[in-house]
Amino acid sequence: MRKKSFKSALAVLLSLMMILVLFPANAFAMEGEGTTDHPYKIATAEELYEFANIVNERNNTACAVLTADITLSSDTNWTPIGNYSNQYKGTFDGGGHTITGLSVDIQSDNTIYAGLFGYIGEGGTIKNVGLEDSKITCSSSGYIHVGGVCFNGGTIENCYNTGDVSGTGTSSYGDVYAGGVCGLNYHGTIQNCYNTGDVSGTGTSSYGYVYAGGVCGYNAGGTIENCYNTGDVSGIYGFVYAGGVCGFNTGTIENCHNAGEVSGTS
Repeated sequence: MRKKSFKSALAVLLSLMMILVLFPANAFAMEGEGTTDHPYKIATAEELYEFANIVNERNNTACAVLTADITLSSDTNWTPIGNYSNQYKGTFDGGGHTITGLSVDIQSDNTIYAGLFGYIGEGGTIKNVGLEDSKITCSSSGYIHVGGVCFNGGTIENCYNTGDVSGTGTSSYGDVYAGGVCGLNYHGTIQNCYNTGDVSGTGTSSYGYVYAGGVCGYNAGGTIENCYNTGDVSGIYGFVYAGGVCGFNTGTIENCHNAGEVSGTS
């Protein structure tokens, strides 16, 4: 009888150990359910990393709200949230808080989507968050979309960036889209946003297009309103389109202004 009881107790113990392995103590550290009504509540850098993993690995509609200012380690290379094949379509509300020390450094031969978020899809919203002391640097032989917040196909509102953004094309046919807030705004909306960091886009000496703007590199059929830039903007090599608010526009820009220096060398 004792032998049977011992086996039962051992089985229970092993089951508990398996649960701890599969679901470690910090697996559910964030409060909330990730829904619109009950978003994840993010108060620490570890929880922000956790949220990024959730979106990038399994749930691109997860919603979250910051409940405190967050400082990221300068030694950690941030992986943008969402990409072309996994576009973020949830709502991320910064709650008026800041994210400090965001560092993105991507060197690749493929298309790049870089920023706090990589790619915001239709229906996705990023709002009420400030990026301070950030640095986003990318180079590729493919297309480069680099901005403080993201590539935007949704909505960016009440956001700002104070760090530097740069994109460098390394092939004759890769285009560069660089913006303080958004590299490429594809039929999306950017409103009540600003940038104070420097923005640079560099192509090759032979070919390639560079679109560099203080708020947005290329506004493709989208809307930019109530935004401004005070950072310096530069475009170098290739066919260069550089602007204080937007490098190239095929959409609508309303009630915006620029106070930064703009230069282009083609």
